[in-house]
Amino acid sequence: MDRQFYSIFFDFDGTIGDTERDIRGAWLSGFAELGLSCARFDSIFRVGPSLPDTAKKLFPEASETQLQEIMAAYKRFYDDADDYSALPYPGMIEAMSELAHDGCKIYIVTNKRYKPALKLVRKFGLTELCSGLFTPDAVSPETPLTKTELVGIALRVSCAPLPSRILMVGDTEIDIRSGRVHGLTTCAVTWGYGNAEKLAAAEPDFLIHAPDELRRLRPLNGTR
Repeated sequence: MDRQFYSIFFDFDGTIGDTERDIRGAWLSGFAELGLSCARFDSIFRVGPSLPDTAKKLFPEASETQLQEIMAAYKRFYDDADDYSALPYPGMIEAMSELAHDGCKIYIVTNKRYKPALKLVRKFGLTELCSGLFTPDAVSPETPLTKTELVGIALRVSCAPLPSRILMVGDTEIDIRSGRVHGLTTCAVTWGYGNAEKLAAAEPDFLIHAPDELRRLRPLNGTR
């Protein structure tokens, strides 16, 4: 990669690691505990959006109290799990390590809450590699931050001279749009959970198909 980037912000789910099996299982276990069923789960469920957004999409008619119960059940099965089956995508840890060796500061900016995110950072061996971990409950568990707000906080912490010298890497349009709002250069990855059409509509600066491409990015529509 051209050393034009001082820092790189990585999404986690669908970008660094394949976490869907554990997340899906926690939702279904939570439903069973509460005696709920969601016939449209397979057609609606998607890894990436925040916990509140996911709960509302799955149960649009539920009251706020019911949504809180559903989310609490999910957290019991996911956040408090002793271990996860999730694994990093092949080549991802190696690519991140090489980028860090080249002088890029590595940050993780994720909609995953701090407790499970930290467990997975440790499981994947990323503790020493990352300069920061930004999660929606980082500031206040009572008022979770949006991805755009998280990116804004990470931007201030990273102290890069120009936002365009920071690369936002993610697998969904949420990641790309959150980076663009703050003037970051953006890179969409195709191996995660994102929708190809929505990713293209978000107009990322780069589009890559394998982790090793991170070190030799080529612009989609020219450079900024």
